[in-house]
Amino acid sequence: MFDFGVQLIEDTMRPKGRDICKRDVMPLVKDMKLRFPLSWQTRTLSLGKRIMHKTIHFESSFDASRLFHYICLNLSSYNVVKCDGRNGCLSRMMREMDTDGKQREIFHLVDFFYASHKNNLIAFSFAVYFFFIPHAHIIFAFEFFVLCRTEGESMDSFIHNGSSPYIQTISEKIMWVAETSMKDIIRSAAVNLRRDCLWEGFSHSNQSKCLIPIDSLHEMCQMSHTLSISGLSPQLSELLFDRMDKLEILWSNVLLAMKRDPVFSLSASFDDRVYLFYFKQEDLFLMIELNSSKGVEEIQILTRENPSENKLFTNSCNSIIDVITNWILHWLWNSL
Repeated sequence: MFDFGVQLIEDTMRPKGRDICKRDVMPLVKDMKLRFPLSWQTRTLSLGKRIMHKTIHFESSFDASRLFHYICLNLSSYNVVKCDGRNGCLSRMMREMDTDGKQREIFHLVDFFYASHKNNLIAFSFAVYFFFIPHAHIIFAFEFFVLCRTEGESMDSFIHNGSSPYIQTISEKIMWVAETSMKDIIRSAAVNLRRDCLWEGFSHSNQSKCLIPIDSLHEMCQMSHTLSISGLSPQLSELLFDRMDKLEILWSNVLLAMKRDPVFSLSASFDDRVYLFYFKQEDLFLMIELNSSKGVEEIQILTRENPSENKLFTNSCNSIIDVITNWILHWLWNSL
């Protein structure tokens, strides 16, 4: 019965064609955990399969439900998939505005995720599926289920852990690997969600004197991908970093003109030294920092995604550089 249940879960989770089967297996996973507790599984030595459960606690400014919803919106970023079953527990009830302006209740039917990992471990292979949902009673915790099997080995066989003098059972090793992956997902989602919150705050700020503290800007920079203009465009770099002051550019006047030009959308300025401009179409920030002599210290482009991994972002960055270069040259020409 246990093997049949595990096989049923695996068959349900196995992709059918391009898409994963649209059945909700979470009730089955929970039922299997209750019917066959870990104590029973460990007593049955011949088992090559196991279902384990753990509550994973974490520290974050966002609760589990908020992180869960964020991961739902960014599945590919975390290499997880969702099962959109219609028979199981719901992650939450949400409200959405209808076209007539009335509120209607909708149910978000994403209950869990799974990730499949295959690896070689000593002389045998194992497959792991892990599922997680927000904990029903602990706001900063997830319920975490691991389903795993080995080929031709008992889950309680001992293995050496690399150069460590300690040994682990196969099930302990698998649980550690799966839990580490889960914690990486939580950690990454919390960082990215915080970055996106700051991103939204700055992108909707149109004040010359921003109320958001500069520490938040530094925090957003640390969580974003930053590209230095000097490394992207040597020609523009020559123009911007005129150390000998041959062009005699008053950058305070340049930035004043930029603030007034509709081409640029000023999001924030700090002490007339740091200026942040937002480009809505490209979803990029341009940050200009002046030094104590009011010359250009640094100009950076901030992106959410890594431009080197996304050709679209690379093209957007090049487009921004062209805009800046042409605008400054045009301003210099008009200033003659």
